[in-house]
Amino acid sequence: MSRGYQYGYYARTVQSKVLSGEYDRRILIYTQQELQIANTWIDPDWDAD
Repeated sequence: MSRGYQYGYYARTVQSKVLSGEYDRRILIYTQQELQIANTWIDPDWDAD
């Protein structure tokens, strides 16, 4: 089941999730570079549920 994450470009996913109301706007305090670093913490193999 996909949750709609775009693992290759997490900053774009965050922006999309904020616009759809799924993420709080406060996450936008982080730069695109910081969000890309955070993306390295996500293991897509664990995101299977």
